[in-house]
Amino acid sequence: MSNPRSSIHRKLSYVVLASTLFALVITGTAMAFYDLRTFRETLIADLTAQADILGLAAAPALEFSDPESAQDYLALLEAKPNIIGAAIYAANGNLFASYPKDKAADLPAIPDVDGHRIEGGTVGLFKRIATRHEILGTVYINAQYDLLARLLGYLGII
Repeated sequence: MSNPRSSIHRKLSYVVLASTLFALVITGTAMAFYDLRTFRETLIADLTAQADILGLAAAPALEFSDPESAQDYLALLEAKPNIIGAAIYAANGNLFASYPKDKAADLPAIPDVDGHRIEGGTVGLFKRIATRHEILGTVYINAQYDLLARLLGYLGII
């Protein structure tokens, strides 16, 4: 015959195991959602900072109509592998300089209002270049936004 105490012991062990597993799944899910949200906010903050830096650096190039200098500043984005493309638009909306040079056709034809837009696996950010209350142009940066790879990285940990 089976011992009744053993049966209760086994059932209690299963309840403890199930509740611990449930707590781990909930905690892991919450951490993943938090990290994905933080990843998005950090990426947008980083792109905004990059756009601000490019805007400050390219302002003299726009004021003196020197697209070669603006192109040199955009070429520095090569150090950021997640950046797909970038552009500087003049105040009239015309393309002034682009990165990479050969992909100018993939850039928006005209600049949009300040802000970011996430579409598919990319995030595009527009930021005005202004000095002394005069709009000189707009910086556009397009970067990879691969949430799926980030999520799969979490699953790899498990």
